[in-house]
Amino acid sequence: MRFDRNFSSLLGLLALSLLLAGGDAWAGGPRPGGRGGAGRTGDTHREVTRTGPNGGSRTWSQDRSVQRGDGRTEIQTTRTAPNGATRTKHTLAERTENGRTVSTTWTDPQGATATREATVTRDPEAGTRTKDVVVTGRDGRTFTRNSVTQRTDDGRTTTSTSVRPDGATVVRETSVTRE
Repeated sequence: MRFDRNFSSLLGLLALSLLLAGGDAWAGGPRPGGRGGAGRTGDTHREVTRTGPNGGSRTWSQDRSVQRGDGRTEIQTTRTAPNGATRTKHTLAERTENGRTVSTTWTDPQGATATREATVTRDPEAGTRTKDVVVTGRDGRTFTRNSVTQRTDDGRTTTSTSVRPDGATVVRETSVTRE
């Protein structure tokens, strides 16, 4: 009996964490630019009520709107906590001539915002893919990453340069070889 109760609690916690922390998987498919879910457009509403051992309950909700068409995807998500505090996330992904751009803005219950801007550029003739990402936190500090992947005869190499908010630079090089 104890195993069943603990297992049920674990499953409930897992479901709740998926909804609140990464609810994108439940609410209409993948993030913009991801695979699968192409063509899904519309609005969804999710609600989770958790009842504790003392009988008290708390309800979280999520509303999500997805609009797709003409090479762009726009997603607006609003999550409301049991205390009424809301968080929003707005993502706009657009295809470009040689890649894509994705802009995301998060707003917390106090109105502070964080942003992520990503640009992916592909050059099939040169065999390269470049990704530039800039993340600006609620405190205004930024993180940047430039990643260049080069196709080789037997695989690929990637060089990634990141600059942290404290100014430290990290360079990472990886190679993948096919046999």
